[in-house]
Amino acid sequence: SANRAIKMPFTPLLDQRKDYFCGNDVDILSSNLNIEGPISNGRIVDWGLQFIIWSDLFDRLGIFSVNDSSSKLEHQEHNLYVITSINYTHNCYNKIIDHVFSNYFVNKLSFGLDSLNAFYSKGLKTGVVIDSGDSLTSVVPVIQGHIDEKAIFTSPLAGSHISQQIRNMLVTDRNERISSQRHIDLLK
Repeated sequence: SANRAIKMPFTPLLDQRKDYFCGNDVDILSSNLNIEGPISNGRIVDWGLQFIIWSDLFDRLGIFSVNDSSSKLEHQEHNLYVITSINYTHNCYNKIIDHVFSNYFVNKLSFGLDSLNAFYSKGLKTGVVIDSGDSLTSVVPVIQGHIDEKAIFTSPLAGSHISQQIRNMLVTDRNERISSQRHIDLLK
């Protein structure tokens, strides 16, 4: 849920002073909100929404915005380590760098690939990472701590697509069962 932001609907049950909710607030109030996500097929497609999520996250972590004049505290500069997808482009990295350094008190920014971090966390250097998310599945071979970019396989067959396919199969299967039962009843 850290990667989801939601736009506020017009309902008297919720605090109308907030335009967006992020993180755990989404899970708590999800039945009353329109859920939107900034990432599709492993890439950030809605930068405005992504920046809202980061703003909420950084605020919760105490990484203050350079534009935050309401706080009189001395702001400590932070080092950030951002875990990214193999699908990020050079342009994507540039947008992240520009946004973070121009909007927050950040001293140093480093990037790491999710596939390599999965291996390093287990103390491994060679193997295959299968990463299946909401809209994309990636198969990433890791050899001695390096990724062979030519051997990466990605497929749009993933969470939301599989869920939709199962829904379609259940509806079709249910209709066929109802239709078959009607034929049996007619034959009696």
